[in-house]
Amino acid sequence: MDPQDPYPFRSADVLRDFHAYLSTAEQKKFISLEWEKHYIGTSLERIRLHDAKGVAGLIDYEYLPDKLVQIEADIRRPPDGHWLNAVVDQVLEAWRHGKRKYGLTIDQASRLNILVDAVQAIETLPESRILDYRQFGARQLGDSKALLPMVSALGQIYRNRLDKPELSYEDVLAELNLVKMVHPVLITGPLSFRAGSQEINSAVRPYLGVPGDLLGEFSLLDNPSYLLTIENLSSFLEYTSTIEEDAIVLYTGGYPTRRFQRFYQTLLSRIEAPVFHWGDSDPHGFQILKTLQKLAGEKTVQPHEMEIQNGDPFSEEQLRHIERLIPVNPPTDAILLNYLEKGEGIAEQETQTAHPPIK
Repeated sequence: MDPQDPYPFRSADVLRDFHAYLSTAEQKKFISLEWEKHYIGTSLERIRLHDAKGVAGLIDYEYLPDKLVQIEADIRRPPDGHWLNAVVDQVLEAWRHGKRKYGLTIDQASRLNILVDAVQAIETLPESRILDYRQFGARQLGDSKALLPMVSALGQIYRNRLDKPELSYEDVLAELNLVKMVHPVLITGPLSFRAGSQEINSAVRPYLGVPGDLLGEFSLLDNPSYLLTIENLSSFLEYTSTIEEDAIVLYTGGYPTRRFQRFYQTLLSRIEAPVFHWGDSDPHGFQILKTLQKLAGEKTVQPHEMEIQNGDPFSEEQLRHIERLIPVNPPTDAILLNYLEKGEGIAEQETQTAHPPIK
């Protein structure tokens, strides 16, 4: 309907059909019509609804309460006491009021069971196991594409449950070891990993790809001069191919998965070297740094090449995100406060040439 011309009837036939429906509904006592006479004619002032289900049947429209009853009967709920039941109740309550919840509308009711199955499957995954979206869908949900339309809903639910409101939906799923694509962890440095009876040495150039399920058992061959994590692949490849130092350098693969986080935390507990992170100079890059800093505890994860003097302007939303990130640690907070003052400094990591940190 055009808001400038709200009259909905474009032909006499449409108007006649409308009045026929009203007359039938009134005869069946589904509604009552209130008319008022004016000097130029009579107008319909008010329609009182008495039987919503009857009206729905008259116009061949599925009655919402009956639809919700059927939906609720079909839900494969988890056991009583499971936290997910409260989430399901929230969705149903929103649907009763014609609203969406976690991005789901009542017309997507079939996805609610997929959501329930996905959450219960996530909770049974071993912490050492990473699956990509299609693997998880095929093995846990019976359809390799089943998880793809659920990323937003799952991300919203777990963002609340994990209390990580600043993470994107995909980053939240990475916390659960679900990623778009599973890659080995790329490493260089004095570490040794056990694969059965074999020892795999990562002190090679330019780097070694270590399967994630080997990260739980490793040995430190020597204390490194520093530990550096790198967010983006092209920067990692440049760094490891051009800089040769007795350091441990790790590719995080964007936001680090839960499995990577456990490995990182264990690694930090075994070394005395300074710790650095090199990522994009944007809210997401600093969000990764903050995650690593939480894992590091009392050790400071120092930002490397993330203070950009001639970066692009931040958007208002990005500036609000930066403000919410503080505090991270003193050197990072100084950069973020400077960015808030200037309003600029955003840059992709790839724009910076690889240099070793100043220790």
